[in-house]
Amino acid sequence: MLIKILQSVLRFLAHMFQEWGNLIRSQKGFVGTTLAVLMGLIPLCCICSFGLAVVRNTGEAVGVIPTRTATPIPTATPIPTATPTPTATPIPTDTPIPTKTLLPEEATAQAEAEIKATSVALEQDYPKIDIRELVKAPERYRKKNLQLEGTVFNIREETGFIEGMLNEGPTTYMQIWVNLPGGNDFDREAISIRFQGTLEEVFNDSYVRVYGVGDGVLEGENRMGGSIRQPLIRGEWIKWSSQ
Repeated sequence: MLIKILQSVLRFLAHMFQEWGNLIRSQKGFVGTTLAVLMGLIPLCCICSFGLAVVRNTGEAVGVIPTRTATPIPTATPIPTATPTPTATPIPTDTPIPTKTLLPEEATAQAEAEIKATSVALEQDYPKIDIRELVKAPERYRKKNLQLEGTVFNIREETGFIEGMLNEGPTTYMQIWVNLPGGNDFDREAISIRFQGTLEEVFNDSYVRVYGVGDGVLEGENRMGGSIRQPLIRGEWIKWSSQ
C-alpha cells in the first residue's frame, strides 16, 4: 500500500515539475520568471507535507512506527466505610420504693378511719325512709337507694337455682320487722331482704341495718298457707348486732 502511494506521488511530482519548467521558460521578464518560480514552490511544499503525513500515518497502521503505549489511568482510591455509631447504653430503671409496713397501732387507726369513711358515705348515699311509704307503694322505690333497720325473724341461706335463676354463689334471704314511727313493738311491718353473700353472725332476733335498693315486692305463702305480699329490698351493705 505504501509503495503504491509513493509511486503516485512521484508521478505527480514529475508531471508538476514538467509543467513548472514550461511555465518558467514561457516568462520573458525577471519579474514573471520570479513569480513562476514562487508559484511552483508553494504547491511543492504542500505536496511534500502531505506525503510525509501519509507515510507517518501509514507506518503507524502497518507497524513500521512503534505503536503508542497508552498511559494507564490510576484506579480510584476506595472510600473507607463508615465506622458504626455505638448504640446508646440503656438507662437502668428506677428501683421500686418499698411500701411502708404499718405498725399494729397504725393499722388499727387506718382501719377505723376507713370504716368511719364508709359509714359516712353510706349514710349520704342511702337515705332513710318512712316504712309506711315503702309498704304503701313498693314499686315507687324500685331501683332507688334506701336504708332501714329492724329485727330478723326469718333467715336462710341458699345456693344454686333459686326461683329459676342460677345464683353466683350463696344468697341470704331474710325477713325483718321494722317498727312504725312513733309506734310500740307491735306496730311494725315485715320486709323481705335478699343479699348476695353470707351473713355468718346474723340469726333470728339479730338487729340489722340494711343499705340497699328497692326491688319491687315478694309474693308467696307463709307456713300457715296464707298469702303474703312484702316489699323486697336488694341489700348491698348490712350492719348487724346481736340482742
